[in-house]
Amino acid sequence: MIGSSVKFVKNEKGFTLVEVMISIFALTLLSGFILEMFLTASRVNQQAQDTDAGSIRAMSVIESFKQQDSPFDLERDPLLAGAFVDKSGQEMNLSLYYDAQWTPIPTSSASEASPEAPPGARFNMEVLVSARDAQPNRVSLAYQAGGSPRGNESAEGLVYSIQIQVYQLASDSGRTPLAELDSNHYFVY
Repeated sequence: MIGSSVKFVKNEKGFTLVEVMISIFALTLLSGFILEMFLTASRVNQQAQDTDAGSIRAMSVIESFKQQDSPFDLERDPLLAGAFVDKSGQEMNLSLYYDAQWTPIPTSSASEASPEAPPGARFNMEVLVSARDAQPNRVSLAYQAGGSPRGNESAEGLVYSIQIQVYQLASDSGRTPLAELDSNHYFVY
């Protein structure tokens, strides 16, 4: 077959350059939204972990407070080692700073005013211990520690309140509350 022409069949399967570019653009937008969701979930998860850590530390301080013989023994508690302490009359303020891993950062108690946040501080715990009543109250000691009756014994003492606030420190010198707890305990003298 000399002189016969060969006919080529045009293949119309495949994508055009415009279709490929549109699909890449759509995938980029979709991956951007998915990435933003992961970043938001990560931030919310970190915030929840910090709130839990602050609440656990605050609850530990309250439980330690209830175990003390005197409300002002709390300043010697290892949980508050390195805290700035300010006592006046029947009230005591403690301020403790933590780094990003919740490791306490000691503050200098040499200054009269409340200290500035030390470098590297990410969290702050403020503890206020105060007497609820100005005069001692007489209460019945009807039960011993084991729950067995004690008789008609009574003693004088004061009800002390402990209030704890935990904050996350921001770079613009602002504070975001993470946890707030309070409790009362009766100290017998």
